[in-house]
Amino acid sequence: MKESEPQKSGAPSKKPLPRWKKVLVACSIVAVVLGGGLKAYSHFASPDDAGKQRSSDPSRAGAPNSLVGESNYLEGPPRTGTQHVEGTDTDAAPAGAADSLSPLFLKGGLSFFVGFCIGLAARTFFRMTALFLGVGLVAVFALQYFKILPPIDWAAIDAHFQSLMASLSRQASGFKAFVEGNLPSSAAAAGGLFTGFKKS
Repeated sequence: MKESEPQKSGAPSKKPLPRWKKVLVACSIVAVVLGGGLKAYSHFASPDDAGKQRSSDPSRAGAPNSLVGESNYLEGPPRTGTQHVEGTDTDAAPAGAADSLSPLFLKGGLSFFVGFCIGLAARTFFRMTALFLGVGLVAVFALQYFKILPPIDWAAIDAHFQSLMASLSRQASGFKAFVEGNLPSSAAAAGGLFTGFKKS
């Protein structure tokens, strides 16, 4: 049986992402998952549900709201000071903290991840555009050198370039407004965009 030939070392291999980019992307995903978990926890441990349970509990019907300073000779000495009563607002403190922290993780992690994806796609697009543009310019200069094409009208090209840059500037400002209006955290989105666009 013929053994498989070893893979050629000269074959182009796709360069992986740097480790620091992987760490940042993983942190953004963890932040999104953590924010979703905190949101679910705060939803299921809502203080409104606890209040509904207290109002619907028949054993608490007619019970006084405060037991401070009242004496109960059947149960012992009077209860003084602050006492924890089950079902009060202190039970909902972890749920309130989770509800206030969940948007921070969700918005920050999601905005960074979306910005990173946009930056990585933009970097790939610009690389491919530069490659095709460079090959096209070399072909045009070669054809012009061999007198196949007439001389290039640089004034007309400059006018087209200026109009193209003005159009791109308007589109970029509109895209920036779109991103700022649809992404929850502009700072995290800008950080992700910079991280995705940066080469290494």
